[in-house]
Amino acid sequence: MKAYGEAVESAGHWDEAVKKLALYRAGWLAKGLKDYETADRYLTELAGLDFGYKDVSALLDEVSKHRENGDLTL
Repeated sequence: MKAYGEAVESAGHWDEAVKKLALYRAGWLAKGLKDYETADRYLTELAGLDFGYKDVSALLDEVSKHRENGDLTL
């Protein structure tokens, strides 16, 4: 997770496609680790750049449902 966080931070120095991919993968991993706050942060940033990117809207919906249900957040 730390490596993806660092990739997101440094991706701004490359092109936008790299940043989107870094945000997507960081959000997807955070969701899988049940760290819903972090997943929401990365996926929301990605949605701000490109709401149609892959399945970002579906991932945000999943994260939102988990947070509403009070599921464990690490």
